Amino acid sequence: MGLVLVGGQAAQPSVGRAEWYAAGYGGISVAGSISNVHMPNLGDRRAAADFGSPPPNLQLGEFLSNNFRSSDLFLKQSPMFGAKVGYFFNDSKLPWLGLELEAFTTEPNINSQRFNTSLFISKCRSVIIGTPCASPTSSTTNQTEIIGEARLRVNTVAANAIVRYRSGRFQPYAGLGLGLFHFSVSGSVEGSQLTAGLNALAGMQWFLTENVAFFGEYKYNRATVNFGDAFYGLNGDYAVTHLAVGFGFYFK
Repeated sequence: MGLVLVGGQAAQPSVGRAEWYAAGYGGISVAGSISNVHMPNLGDRRAAADFGSPPPNLQLGEFLSNNFRSSDLFLKQSPMFGAKVGYFFNDSKLPWLGLELEAFTTEPNINSQRFNTSLFISKCRSVIIGTPCASPTSSTTNQTEIIGEARLRVNTVAANAIVRYRSGRFQPYAGLGLGLFHFSVSGSVEGSQLTAGLNALAGMQWFLTENVAFFGEYKYNRATVNFGDAFYGLNGDYAVTHLAVGFGFYFK
């Protein structure tokens, strides 16, 4: 998410000239979680255990369904590193508007933690096989579970639209874009996924010279994840914020 570069008060690029920039940055993923968590595989095992032995027999008209929810899973803080390139539309007399491509990586691991669960179970037996259940019964159980630590690596490539305000050496900016996130997790949770999500950013840059700018930036990522792990079947909404600083280089 980011942008960088532009001209300072004494060195603002002329409208009508190409304005490219490149930047490198580093920072920290300061807060993150997986919310709206579902764990269908764990729910199936707990529901089957609650139903009793033997398990439901579809041929005898026995049915069992469940909805397993858990509280949020919190992620660790992590270093993050990235780079980006971009272009502002000076040639089109839109020097406040630009496009940017960036890539960055972070490792916001899943903490070892307790989490609360709610399991709704519906069970029934059809009087006549193939007909709806005549008298279903249901129950809800609340329980605390423990999940072990899992290493989570997230590699992101994002395309952003950037707007800026050119007010001298200090220039605020903001951006919104589409991110392509590759998740890879190992440990208590195993799996990987490639999915699209939100990439948003805001920052301030300070031009040290006509061609070099220092910047600080806030980033926000959000995506729906389904790691496909066999034990939990963990899926939910991934949301992480980052703080980054870096240097950008302006090319006329």
